[in-house]
Amino acid sequence: MKAFLRWLLFVSLSTVGIALAGTNGIIEEIWVTDTYYISTVIFALFMYATALCGLLSLQVGFKKPNLESIAITLERNWFIASILSSLGFFGTIVGMVIMTTGIGNMDLENVNLTDFGIGMSMALYTTGVGLICRIFLRTQCFTIQQSLSKITDKVIHEE
Repeated sequence: MKAFLRWLLFVSLSTVGIALAGTNGIIEEIWVTDTYYISTVIFALFMYATALCGLLSLQVGFKKPNLESIAITLERNWFIASILSSLGFFGTIVGMVIMTTGIGNMDLENVNLTDFGIGMSMALYTTGVGLICRIFLRTQCFTIQQSLSKITDKVIHEE
């Protein structure tokens, strides 16, 4: 039960952070700038993995948890965490392509830096969203891993 309460506290603090970002217009800016919705995919994967972490932390608190099932799902979440940062870096590449496309179409008489700004914003936002979601997901996985190792140590010492 301790693992679930830690997870719940972490999710509550994360929700407050997301709410603050929303009230300051950061989420809307990311939504408008990321025209390929890479940040949305990253956040959707993060929410899915966070829900799985909540279920795992609840299962760890049971009297006789299914350790094999928990380990498999936890391994899947570690994999999703690595995908989140990879998607963020993919968004960086897409943003850079948009940015350089804008530079290639420039006329010296008619300078339009809109594509350059949109590409740079997308590159930075997708990288930031990917890295932040990765850090938050890895933190959740780490706390569950610690609780799981305590249980396995206890099982080994009882035998």
